[in-house]
Amino acid sequence: MNESKHNTQFLGLLGQSSTFISAFSVAQVCLTWYVFSFTGSAVAVGLVAILETLAALLVSLPVGTLVDRLNKGMLLAVSGVAGFAVFLILSFNVLFFSFDMAAVLMLAVVWGASREITRSAGLSALPDVVTSGTIAKSNGIYRALRSSLESISNALAGGLIVALGVLSGFLFSAGAYLASALFAAFILLPFLKSKTATHPSGQEKKPSMLEDLKEGFRWLVARKGFFLLTVSATFFNFFMDMIITYYVIYVAVGINATSLVYGLILSALAAGDVSGSLIGGRLNLLKYSGKINVVLFGGIPGLCILAMGIVPGIYTAILFTFIVGLCFGISVNVWLTTAHNIVPPNMRGRYFAIDGALSSISPVAIAAGAAVIALYGIMVDFIISGILMVLFTFVFASMRSLWKLDGRVHKERPANEAT
Repeated sequence: MNESKHNTQFLGLLGQSSTFISAFSVAQVCLTWYVFSFTGSAVAVGLVAILETLAALLVSLPVGTLVDRLNKGMLLAVSGVAGFAVFLILSFNVLFFSFDMAAVLMLAVVWGASREITRSAGLSALPDVVTSGTIAKSNGIYRALRSSLESISNALAGGLIVALGVLSGFLFSAGAYLASALFAAFILLPFLKSKTATHPSGQEKKPSMLEDLKEGFRWLVARKGFFLLTVSATFFNFFMDMIITYYVIYVAVGINATSLVYGLILSALAAGDVSGSLIGGRLNLLKYSGKINVVLFGGIPGLCILAMGIVPGIYTAILFTFIVGLCFGISVNVWLTTAHNIVPPNMRGRYFAIDGALSSISPVAIAAGAAVIALYGIMVDFIISGILMVLFTFVFASMRSLWKLDGRVHKERPANEAT
């Protein structure tokens, strides 16, 4: 049996990640529905998403340097406490006050920052709690469990809204965020303390956070294929962000369905991701890392999104969304294992932060999606996004260093040598 399954620290990371993603998934569905039900506005929904994402983007680079300097378990615990506070406050707002858009926006900023802390710290921590030979399979387990719970939580959120109201979803999220903080504080924090990066004792002065970031950028840019993989993800994420925030409008307006259908469609995305994560963890795909990320992260999802815009319907939406999730599961698992193999341990926090910053131009994409919807409707937004993803698949497939990228373990090359 896989050694990682017996590893207390790995199980602790799974517990922290599982409770955090459950909290986030329920919160995302409930908050989106809460805002749209009171405002009826795509702009309002988009504004919440923009501020949440912008907060994550602004803290991503500083967080990356902190992940390489501080205890990852402590950072994960702080992130969980922040999420708990946000949704406890929102619960009180629902109970005792009327809808307050300004309060929602301020809390969305804190929520976004906490999400980025968990993202960078969690992705960087996984290689610290498993052996090097189990990283690919552990990534598969890690992502499959997260996606399974995301699927369940999305459906649960829709059911909670219908049966008990949005307050029940906010309270569930607050409790799950608190549980994630406890996993991090009592299992991960003591172990990861010994894994925290330190500077050589003979070094008189630690480099500044800015110098650390510059070092991370130089390292990434010098590896051309790996850098282009991140650039390609920036474009594909942009086109996905044009539509993913507005699934609620696709469901409510485009196909005239209920919140339960909204939850089921998001669950199909997560269910596909589960299957893809397990496939990516089991098959030996790292040799084809570049090809997989171009085709499965861009091309096939683009065709599915285009089809959803041309042939709208509940069943077609569930089917194509599942295929998108399947492709994402395989490609993200391959990318993540590639990163764990290539990036030096003392630079993983900065790498994942830089990747997040470069790939998270979501506010612009969300604004673009809102503008297209306001002018032409939700279906046109899906069609445009799908066409652009397919076109850029051909663009990145023509870049040889990306197309030939090998994600297997290899010796570290000099910083001035491109991959």
